[in-house]
Amino acid sequence: MKIIQIVTEFLPAMGGVERHVYEISKRLVERGHQVTILTSNLLKERPFTKFSTKPRVSMDGVDVRRFNAYQVLPLRAGIVMPDMIGKLLKVEADIVHAHGYGRYPVMVASIICKSVRKTPLIITTHAIESPFGLPKLIKVGYNLVVGLHTLKSADRIIAITRTEAFFLSGLGVAPEKISVIPNGIDLQLFFSFKDSAPPFLEGNDTPYILFVGRIDEHKGLKYLVKAFPQVLREYPDMKLILVGEDWGSKDELNRIATSVGIQKQIIFTGKISQEYLLKAYSHAKLFVLPSLVEAFGIVLLEAMAFCLPVVATRVGGIPDVIKHGRNGFLVKPMDLKQLSNAILRLLRDENLRENIARRNKEDVKRYDWNCIVEEIESCYEELI
Repeated sequence: MKIIQIVTEFLPAMGGVERHVYEISKRLVERGHQVTILTSNLLKERPFTKFSTKPRVSMDGVDVRRFNAYQVLPLRAGIVMPDMIGKLLKVEADIVHAHGYGRYPVMVASIICKSVRKTPLIITTHAIESPFGLPKLIKVGYNLVVGLHTLKSADRIIAITRTEAFFLSGLGVAPEKISVIPNGIDLQLFFSFKDSAPPFLEGNDTPYILFVGRIDEHKGLKYLVKAFPQVLREYPDMKLILVGEDWGSKDELNRIATSVGIQKQIIFTGKISQEYLLKAYSHAKLFVLPSLVEAFGIVLLEAMAFCLPVVATRVGGIPDVIKHGRNGFLVKPMDLKQLSNAILRLLRDENLRENIARRNKEDVKRYDWNCIVEEIESCYEELI
């Protein structure tokens, strides 16, 4: 098959959507398909940052074509790539797969595939809400007018969680058009990894709690920092390792840490290599994801693959992955007491951590990328 993947950002930009598109595209090529990715030169949205790159490159056999991004409004739907339209009209394809509800590429693909190309269109929404930055009333209006029209134009909608599928059907999308196919993980990479402690620690015996993701307000990290003193009262040697690129929240987190006197117990690593990331997972006591909004959270799968117990907020698609009491604990977002209590409960009970570790290693197997790609490929074949 000739497949077009269309997405706002792509590698080296690194987030859940970007990783998803890369992993499925690479494996589709391995399975004998021809994949073209239409994307932008955007590195990150906040602050709006672009990078210099060739307009066309090959990445693991995938044809990647980039177009200049412009920000016409200070929100996700306001990032546009006008030059992408011409290429989407010209590139041969048996199917077009667009990623990111509320994003420019999805809206463009829905118009062109239905009105001009007459090519089957799949949309993976990757989120259950309209774009960040909109007031609530405008969000509702967007969902019911622009969003619903865009979704109804697709031949198939892929939701990454059952929670998202329920939201979409409630919005008015026909349930028979929705397939639930989650994000995935390269299990071989994680299961086979063994190495020494990560270089940002003093030694192999330093205990720490791990977060991986953007250092961004939507990740709820200020509540984790505020809750951490309660953990330190029982475990004064515990460190909090925050792995990820700063999206504008690091200074605020440092101010909070200083105000409560725990700045020496928190380490910001910034963006790190995959090797160092695997080292970080391999020695952590547990993993915490205190997000205020989270469509899925591939980092949860990574933590599970390393047999880490998880504490996460009960938001978005997280409850699809983390079952309370089975492979971790779910807490109310922004609730300092629930967050610190869940962390302490896991730290206190070694048997509980070991039981969760065994279940996590088993549960994560269903998320192997090779299994995920087979399901997506079946969707393509059905539509063609």
